[in-house]
Amino acid sequence: MKKILSIIFLFVGCTCWAQLVIIQNPISSIDVKPTDIFKISIQNNSGVADFYFLKGSVLNNGSGKKVLDAISKSFSVKPGLNTITQDLIAAEYTIYSELVKQSGIIPFGQYQFCVELIKTSNQEEVVDACVVNTISPLSPPYLLMPENESSVSEPLPVLTWLPPMPLTKNKVTYDLKLVEILPNQTPYDAIQRNYAVLDVKSIKNQLLQYPSNAIQLKDKSKYAWQVVAKTETNELIGETEIWSFTKESAQEGSQPKATNKAASDSYYIVADEDANKSKVSIIQTLRIISNENVSNPDLVYTISDQNGTKIPEAEMELISEGRGRFTINFKNPKKLFGKTYKLTIVSSKNRNRYIVFDFLNQE
Repeated sequence: MKKILSIIFLFVGCTCWAQLVIIQNPISSIDVKPTDIFKISIQNNSGVADFYFLKGSVLNNGSGKKVLDAISKSFSVKPGLNTITQDLIAAEYTIYSELVKQSGIIPFGQYQFCVELIKTSNQEEVVDACVVNTISPLSPPYLLMPENESSVSEPLPVLTWLPPMPLTKNKVTYDLKLVEILPNQTPYDAIQRNYAVLDVKSIKNQLLQYPSNAIQLKDKSKYAWQVVAKTETNELIGETEIWSFTKESAQEGSQPKATNKAASDSYYIVADEDANKSKVSIIQTLRIISNENVSNPDLVYTISDQNGTKIPEAEMELISEGRGRFTINFKNPKKLFGKTYKLTIVSSKNRNRYIVFDFLNQE
């Protein structure tokens, strides 16, 4: 009986020996280009050289939509291991995704990369291979404010964070969860176990002011919060660390005088493409977040009033705090009171960002 089993095993092993095999090399999880579909080698076990061409496709597993098709010219596959290069196959690509056309890279998400090897003489497929690959950002989103283990007195604090990096034209949305930390709990335990005091889905910006109709934050209570970034097809991109803050009671007379969003020097305000989206009020300091300057400490900007008159640079001080955060200190804010101003952040990609603001009267 043992001899019969050995013979069967050898027979099966021989029939599985393919004459041509596609070996798909690992695809990076970041900065994936259409040409990466042909990061392959071909093992020719037939002992005979012949001409073949390749077809390839990339499918988004989340949406089910095809991202691209590709076809190569005919090339010789020699016996042994053949390393495929772009110069060898001179592939042409048909791209269906507007994002890929614009950026030249495949967006975050999970994709199926498939390759077919076709014999040139009879146009018949010889072998194919597919691999599933998840494309991720270099870094997940990053919480900004309130700072970890800080205290806030505002009844409706503004929660801000940075997007996943590198920045692309991908549509990214965010889910934010905030829970109360009970005695003897860590922030992680609280996020995993406790009922959400605030649970907001599909936030389009990197900022959320605590809603006035949500469960009121309790004085002397500690809260944990986390943000999760997802693609437009609801696939996970990354999640932030879990931070905490303590809600302190507001001191008498310390309530902000303005009722519009982020009406305090203590907030970071995210610059937006729409100059008319909202207006904020400050006292002396404008703290901003510029997503396009996360890795660049140089900020090119102008500030002007409704008449287009610019505030002289000598009357302002710009401080770069890293990770896209900047502080602009105004040396004589009382002189500027009574007008509305527009901050314009000049982008090298001609995608300017704006913040409209005025000054609170401190007299």
